Amino acid sequence: MANEIQCGNPSCRKMMPLSMALPDGRIQCPFCKKVFQLRPQARTKPGNSDLNPDREEKESFPLAVETKFSRKKKTLGISQTQFVFLALGVFFLAVSGAAVWIFGVPLLKEQLGNQKEHDPGTAPQNLETAWFSLQDPKGYAKDKKLAIQLKTQLAFTGPQQDILAFYYKDYKTVNPEPEEEMAELKTRLAFLLPQNLEWEKKGAHVQVGGIAFHELEIVGANEAGENWNGSCLSGIYQGIHFLFIRLANGRVREKVQPAWSEFTQGFLVRKESRKDWTPGPGKAVEIQAKDKSFTLYYLHAIWTPQEIGEGEAGLAARLLGKNPTETGGFANQRGTLQVFSGPAGKMEADWKSPEMKIFQAVQAEPSDERKLDGVDQDFPLPMAKGSPGILKFKRKTYSLVQPDVQQKIIDLIYCQGEKTTVVLLVEGPWKARDFWAQQTWIVARSLRLD
Repeated sequence: MANEIQCGNPSCRKMMPLSMALPDGRIQCPFCKKVFQLRPQARTKPGNSDLNPDREEKESFPLAVETKFSRKKKTLGISQTQFVFLALGVFFLAVSGAAVWIFGVPLLKEQLGNQKEHDPGTAPQNLETAWFSLQDPKGYAKDKKLAIQLKTQLAFTGPQQDILAFYYKDYKTVNPEPEEEMAELKTRLAFLLPQNLEWEKKGAHVQVGGIAFHELEIVGANEAGENWNGSCLSGIYQGIHFLFIRLANGRVREKVQPAWSEFTQGFLVRKESRKDWTPGPGKAVEIQAKDKSFTLYYLHAIWTPQEIGEGEAGLAARLLGKNPTETGGFANQRGTLQVFSGPAGKMEADWKSPEMKIFQAVQAEPSDERKLDGVDQDFPLPMAKGSPGILKFKRKTYSLVQPDVQQKIIDLIYCQGEKTTVVLLVEGPWKARDFWAQQTWIVARSLRLD
C-alpha cells in the first residue's frame, strides 16, 4: 500500500499512514515514538502523475532514521548487533559439531563394537604378538568392559557365566620380582572376589605354551556373596610376565574345566623372539664385605637384613626371606640366607665337610631323627663363564628332615677366589624348594670377588 510506510526502527517495523507526516518532512511512529526524516520520493516514468498514490509503479517513501539506528552500519542487510549474534551462533554450532565428531563418534563405534564382541557367534580373533600367540576360547564372548575393569588385554564370559582373562606385561631387561608378580594377580582377584579371598600355590609347575607356570587355587565370594573358585597361572619368560585368570561359580566349576584347559592350550610362546635377551640390573641392595673382598646384591622385595652377633665369626651377612606367593606371615614359610666369607685357604679347610657346617649354621645337632640327605636337582648354574674373581664353583642341595619340624631345603653354593672364598647357604620350606633355589641363584649370580 503506497499511502503507508514502515517504521524505520528495526525493533518495531510497524506500518503507519503518510498522513501523519509533519510539514518539515518528518514523521513520528505512533508505536515506538521514534522520529524519522522522509527521503524524497523516487521519480516515476514520464506521463505518470506524481499525485496518484494508487498507482502500482509509484515507490513508497523509504525512511531515514534520525536516531542511533540510522548511524549503524549494515552488513548483508542486517545490523552489526545482528551480525555479532549470528557469528556467535555459527561459532557455537561449529564447536558442538567438532565435539560430537571427536568424542561422540568414537564412543558410538566402541558401543557398537562391544555389542559385536559380546556375541558368542562372532568369529574368533586370536591375539598375535612377536612374543606369543593366544587363541580365543570357543563358545565364549569377548567382554571388553570386563577387560577394561580388570586392566587385562583380554577377558571372556562363558555360557555358564564363568570368567576367563589374560594379562601380560613386558618388563624389558628385568624379570619382575615375586612381590610384583603377586601384586598383579591380587589386584585383579580383589576386584572380582572382594570377600573371603584366599589362594594357595600348588607345589609343582605346569607347562603352558612351552614355559613353566605357577598354579594357584583360588576361592572367594563376589559382591553378591556368591562363592566362586578357580585357578590362576602365573609365568615369567625373558622379562615378560604372563597371567591367566579362570573363575566360576562353585556349582559349575566341573562343567567349565575342559574349556579352561582348552583356553590355555591355545597359548604358545615364540622363544626365538627373545633368544638374545639378557637381564639387566633389578631392584637390588648391595652387600659389601668390610674388607671389600667381595660384593653381591639381594632383592629387597624378598630379603630383610638381620643383625649378626659378635661371636658369629666368618658370617658376613644374614637375611630373612619371605615368599610373596605364600599367604599369611607364618614363620615356617620364611627362608634364611647366610653369607660366609674368609681367606681362600682357611675357608677350604673349614668347609671340607659341608654337612657339619650346615648343622652349625641351622643351629642343630645331627641324630638318627635329624638327617641331612643330598638331593639331585636340575637347578641352573648361577655363575656364567668368566664371572669376576671366581676360580672354583660348587653347588650342593640337601634335604633336612627334623622331628616335629617341616622338611627343609638347604641350598649351598661354594665360590672360591684367588684370595677370598664366599659360601652362600639358603634354608627354606621344602614345599617351596623351587622358589628358594631360584633365590639362591639370583644372589649368587651377582657375586663379585676382588
